[in-house]
Amino acid sequence: MEERDSLVHREFTSLLTSEAEAHIRSSFKKSDMIPDDDINTSVDQTKKLIVAITKNNLTYPPRPDGEFHYSDIVAFLDELSGIFDWPKYKKATLGKPSFRRW
Repeated sequence: MEERDSLVHREFTSLLTSEAEAHIRSSFKKSDMIPDDDINTSVDQTKKLIVAITKNNLTYPPRPDGEFHYSDIVAFLDELSGIFDWPKYKKATLGKPSFRRW
């Protein structure tokens, strides 16, 4: 266990039973998701992005003539809004459709 993990463990030792700790550890082992080092995204956002890319074929908008098209960009941003839950996490900026269109 790394030093920082040990520190966190000590902070919660008085609050956890050994059964609760075992349950938490087994829950984390069941997940095939590797936490992202990017502190700007949560694990659920990372999972949703991976699904969008691998199963729903999310890609950057096409550039058939070498240039991006406004409607393609807006549609892509709207997809990202759903993935990253911008209405909740970025409600003052990208969470507003008008900001994405601007």
